[in-house]
Amino acid sequence: MDDQLSALAVLQDILRFEPDVQIIGTASSGRDAIKAINQLTPDLVFLDVEMPEIDGFAVVSAISAKKMPIIVFVTAREECALKGIEAQALDYVVKPWQPTRLHSAVERVRRRIQSD
Repeated sequence: MDDQLSALAVLQDILRFEPDVQIIGTASSGRDAIKAINQLTPDLVFLDVEMPEIDGFAVVSAISAKKMPIIVFVTAREECALKGIEAQALDYVVKPWQPTRLHSAVERVRRRIQSD
């Protein structure tokens, strides 16, 4: 099984237990992520750093400020955390994902949305 597909399935399974989180789209590449964000205008995006074609940081750079959702990087690359913060990500969750850690990230998103 493809590692990226299984990681996406795990992420979706964990997020399914968050009552106010609705998954409206997924993307298998950086280019697809840019298209999906521009078309769907989500409030929140869980974005991997390493994706085919374009990495997660380039995805963030390609999105206009007007359409920029809250970004939570989800990745195995712990060494990129500082770059994630510099890219204005609200959080940075390192694989293997734990349900409690993802819940914590979602809680941070809720607080951000309530404060805006």
